[in-house]
Amino acid sequence: MCNLYTQKKSPAVIADLFRAQLPANFNAGPGEVYPGGRGIVVRDDGGERIVEAMT
Repeated sequence: MCNLYTQKKSPAVIADLFRAQLPANFNAGPGEVYPGGRGIVVRDDGGERIVEAMT
């Protein structure tokens, strides 16, 4: 299976778009997202939106 998604924006731009917090130690960047690989998600944590890299 080839890559399904390409993330062209930086995590900071994604956080700004969704009005989410970007953790200080966040180190994922733009690039291709492969099945089973890490991708950037915005999730709700107690009423706050947080940018996180998940598998």
